[in-house]
Amino acid sequence: MKRLFDVTIAVILLIFLSIPILVLSILIKLTSKGSVLYWSERVGKNNSIFRMPIPVKVDYDLHYLKNRSFIFDLKILMSTLSNVVAGKGVTH
Repeated sequence: MKRLFDVTIAVILLIFLSIPILVLSILIKLTSKGSVLYWSERVGKNNSIFRMPIPVKVDYDLHYLKNRSFIFDLKILMSTLSNVVAGKGVTH
């Protein structure tokens, strides 16, 4: 019963919110240059620039939240420290 309720509410909200979202998207496109959706530019391997959409970033954040622990944080800090000391990703 809860699943049916959740799906019904989701469909109703999708129908009612699709028009305002479409209008806002058109207004953003008309008043701003670039994409309607936000893309984060990142520096990758060999200093190549790549775009990362928000859902990918959210996936990384969710992975961190699901696996968070003191040891995981230490691994991240040590990896960051190692990269900083080695100068990885630094352009001159």
